[in-house]
Amino acid sequence: VAVNYVRFLSEDEAEVQFTLWVSTFGASGLQQTGHAVKVGEDWKVSRDTTCGFLRMAGVEYRPPEE
Repeated sequence: VAVNYVRFLSEDEAEVQFTLWVSTFGASGLQQTGHAVKVGEDWKVSRDTTCGFLRMAGVEYRPPEE
């Protein structure tokens, strides 16, 4: 994964454009835009962004509990 840019939306949320380098996507990789959230002192990939990757691989996930 290569991060192309980060745009902060708030103190604890950011939009991240990145390139996923997997041979399936060829030499140019797969460019994606997702979100990161701050949890404590750490930044983590958001659930929606992670689930988007899983869907591309054919994996379904349960919606979050309300």
